[in-house]
Amino acid sequence: MSFNQFYNTVSDEAGSTVIEIIVAFAIVSIALIQGFDLIASSARSAAALAEKTSALAVAENQVALLRTAGNPEAAQKSGRTDNGFAYSVKVSPVQATAAPTGTAATLAYKVTVQVNKNEREVVSLETWALFPFDRQ
Repeated sequence: MSFNQFYNTVSDEAGSTVIEIIVAFAIVSIALIQGFDLIASSARSAAALAEKTSALAVAENQVALLRTAGNPEAAQKSGRTDNGFAYSVKVSPVQATAAPTGTAATLAYKVTVQVNKNEREVVSLETWALFPFDRQ
């Protein structure tokens, strides 16, 4: 084998090795970018879920306060919590049923609680409540 044949073989292999390294670097870069994007997306999803969970707790607390108030008309209100949520409670009668003689009439109400943060609705909770409650 002559020197020129050996030199041509070595230079051809060296050129293909550089291209292989560049391609491998590009593949690893794309994989890393996708991995970081996945991590960032997971963090955003976790933050949104935490916000919804907190807002749902605010809505459930307002329904619990309504149930303990005993007077549904007085429970229509709005306000703010310490952690930045704004809420509004709306109560509307649905139907009245006649009660047996000597007992108070039981009324059904539709209760809607909306919880917002930064002028954006986070949670809207709708439920039914009966008044008066049996307070045993």
